Amino acid sequence: MTGSEKVVLKRELQQALSHIVRGLRERLPQKPSQEEMAEAIGMDRSYWGDLERGERAPTLYNLWRMAMALDTSPSRLVLAIDQRYQRIRKGTIKLQTPTEQQLAHLRQFMDEAYTMKWLANPQRENIYCNKPLLDWLGRKLEEIQGNGWKKLMHPEDRNRDDGQNARRYLRREPYVSRYRMLRADQTYQCVAQQAVPMYTPKGVFLGFMGTMIEITEPGERRD
Repeated sequence: MTGSEKVVLKRELQQALSHIVRGLRERLPQKPSQEEMAEAIGMDRSYWGDLERGERAPTLYNLWRMAMALDTSPSRLVLAIDQRYQRIRKGTIKLQTPTEQQLAHLRQFMDEAYTMKWLANPQRENIYCNKPLLDWLGRKLEEIQGNGWKKLMHPEDRNRDDGQNARRYLRREPYVSRYRMLRADQTYQCVAQQAVPMYTPKGVFLGFMGTMIEITEPGERRD
């Protein structure tokens, strides 16, 4: 298991504990707050809150103190952690690195948009296109992933794209460009796109996200 996978595993197990602790507290008859629970057992107020948010791993002593305050046994809290671990070990729950989680959020955002959007990795390879763009191209995602999208670009525009836009990509600079793409009806249509670099909260470069619109200017000929 890699270092990043261990970090993700730790976070998943802490989330399992936070879920059961929050559920047990909210089911207590007096409906105590996090602060009231912490005060009752002499625990720092922020400590209990961190545990319920899955941001901290408790010591065995604090685990026992929490169990007593929640009117349960320490073994019940440990069992919840072990059940989450067993699901991860069996593959029922897939571990995602922070980068993978960020990309998943980006894909969800793209799928909820009505505009055509694409996502490329740091190597400038297409990794995702939302449904509006796939419908406009008349293609399946696997057909344009990697460098497959370049085959749909007009040959006269391909070299220009590989020059100026590629250099901006390497410098991680936002850019705007226009070129012709092969549409679903097998005609080349001029499109305009705006591309921006994407980063994780910790500054890891994910690649670029682009927004594309079809443009038709007066007198422009469709090849």
